[in-house]
This record gives sequence, structure tokens and C-alpha cells, in this order.
Amino acid sequence: MVSDWIPFVVIDYLEFIEGFEKLLKNGGMDHNDLRGQNDKATIGGYRYFYHGGGCKLEKDGVVCEFDYLPENGNPIKFSTWKFGEYIRTNPKWNNFSYDTELIHKELNRLVELKKLFYLKEFGVVYPVFQVNDKILLVE
Repeated sequence: MVSDWIPFVVIDYLEFIEGFEKLLKNGGMDHNDLRGQNDKATIGGYRYFYHGGGCKLEKDGVVCEFDYLPENGNPIKFSTWKFGEYIRTNPKWNNFSYDTELIHKELNRLVELKKLFYLKEFGVVYPVFQVNDKILLVE
């Protein structure tokens, strides 16, 4: 059984990113306008830094790293480490008992349950997670 709190952290993680995306949209921008700038800047309390396909967001001490790669229709991608950093820096979640191995195991279990899926390109499966529909995470 998946640790009952992990799917809720995934949803919270995605909503953190969506909060940033909403600010971008309200400013007439999106990720593509900022990618490749390699500049650190702030918008609406979010400090952001794009590096290649990666983005690092910080707000109120919470760090949220992800890869923005829209090529397959599921632009938000993340690794176990990136997701773990979100948990580690977020006071809402960092009081739970966890380690990187547990997080990886639970994310893989969500893949088995078809609630997350791996990045696949050119027949290669990468240990990078994607979400197709966050509502499915808690069903």
C-alpha cells in the first residue's frame, strides 16, 4: 500500500507549480518565455531560476524543483531527488518519517497503480516521473 500521504504531497507539489504558472499567465508569460535566461528573478513571492529544462522555485523557504519539458503533452517532470527536496523544505510535509529510498519506492508504486508514469523517449524508460491527471492520485 502506498504511504497514504505521498499522493497528497504530489498534488501539493503540482499546485505549488500551478500557483507560479498562474502568476506567469496573469503577466502574459509562460515557461517558454523564461527558459534559457539562466537568470534568477522573483514574481509574486516566487523566486525562480531556469537552467536548461529545469526550473527551481522557492517561496517561503519551500524549494520546488522540476523539469519543464512539454514535448509529450505532460510538461512537468520530476525525479525522486527533486520531489524529496520539496518534502524536506516544506513544513507541511517534512515532519513525516521518510528517506529517499521510501520516496522512490512510493513514487514507483504510484507508477504501478497508473497514477504516475515514467518518461519514455525513443524506447528508453527514464526514472523521471510525470503526472497525467492529478485527480487520479487520490482515487
